[in-house]
Amino acid sequence: MITIDSEKCVRCGQCAFVCPMALIGQEHQDSVPKPIERAEEFCIACGHCVAACDVGAVNVGPVLGEKNETFSPDHLPTFDQVAVLLKTRRSVRHFRKTAVPESMICELLDVVRWAPSARNLLPVKWLVVNSPDLVHELAGLVVESSGTGPSPCQNLGFRSRHDPPGSPVSDDCLHRSGCSVGGY
Repeated sequence: MITIDSEKCVRCGQCAFVCPMALIGQEHQDSVPKPIERAEEFCIACGHCVAACDVGAVNVGPVLGEKNETFSPDHLPTFDQVAVLLKTRRSVRHFRKTAVPESMICELLDVVRWAPSARNLLPVKWLVVNSPDLVHELAGLVVESSGTGPSPCQNLGFRSRHDPPGSPVSDDCLHRSGCSVGGY
C-alpha cells in the first residue's frame, strides 16, 4: 500500500512523476501527491516512488519493508575502490572443498532478489547445488552442450530459457540443494 506522509512531504511531485504505473497523482503543485483509487491492486512495488522522495515521505508498505531503505551517495564506493576491485578481479577456477554455509547462501539469495527486472516481474529462478557430484555432472553437460540444440541439462529436469511456459520442471531441485528459499 502506497502511503505519503503529509508532514514530511515537500510537494515536489517526484514520486508521481517517476511511478511507472502512474499510480500517484498530484492535483496541483501545492498539494500532497496521493495514490489513485485502487493503486494497491496495480502497484508493482518497484520502489521508484520511494527512491525519488528525498525526504522519506513515501512508503510502499510491507512489500519493501516497514522502513523503506533509500539510496544514499554515502553508500557508494569511491572511484579508487572500484578501480582496485576491477583491476584485481580474477576468475576462480579452483574451489575449496568446504561447503558455503546455508545461511550465507540464503542471505545472498535474499539480496539478489532486489536486482531490477522489467515491471518488477523477477523472471529468474535460482538453483543451489551442494552436491559435488551433481555440480561436476552439470559442468560436463554445459561443456557438452556447447550452445547448440536443446541443453542436456533438461534431462535432469532443469528448464531452459527456450522451453515454453508450463514445461515440466523437477520440483525437487531445491530440495536436493539442501537450501530452501521461499517464493519471492
